[in-house]
Amino acid sequence: MISLNINNDKLLVKQVLGIYQELPSYPDDMDVIFYLVNWAKINCKSSDEEITFNDMFLCKKFNKNREEIKSILSNLIKKGWVSHVKDTDIKSIYALIDNPFA
Repeated sequence: MISLNINNDKLLVKQVLGIYQELPSYPDDMDVIFYLVNWAKINCKSSDEEITFNDMFLCKKFNKNREEIKSILSNLIKKGWVSHVKDTDIKSIYALIDNPFA
């Protein structure tokens, strides 16, 4: 599957300095993918397992409505870092497919 290693040379300045959560643009696409990679690194037992998450999980984490999160996820899909897996009645499931920080 994907590498969950983080190459510090590929981080944005705001991530290196740890100030990204304090910026008015938080969360943007890069903040969300940075969170997902770190979350996967902590919570996934094997690099071979599919790393899935849902939009409602991100709504709660970032205190944003579903439309705002879906817009960010749409951008992450366009960049090839996330894929849409399926929809249910109450949430949409996505998979982390690439790590831009590896």
